[in-house]
Amino acid sequence: MTNIRLSRDLSAQIIEELGGVNETARKLGTYSSCVSVWKKRGFPISYVYQLRCKFPNLASVQGICIRLRDKRQAASDKKKSE
Repeated sequence: MTNIRLSRDLSAQIIEELGGVNETARKLGTYSSCVSVWKKRGFPISYVYQLRCKFPNLASVQGICIRLRDKRQAASDKKKSE
């Protein structure tokens, strides 16, 4: 599986909308150290689906599927060109 992540900026925005690092960790059932890393590197794909299900009305989460589709297409195009 490819290592697809959300952008750092969008991840930081989501974390702030959810109430910060500790509150995001509590809401997602993970450690705050993980959320700190995601804030720097971007949310991993496995948590993006959880975000979409748990927080569908969160402003920064609503357009995630479109962005992920675009990233997957770019990764696929890159593989084809190699």
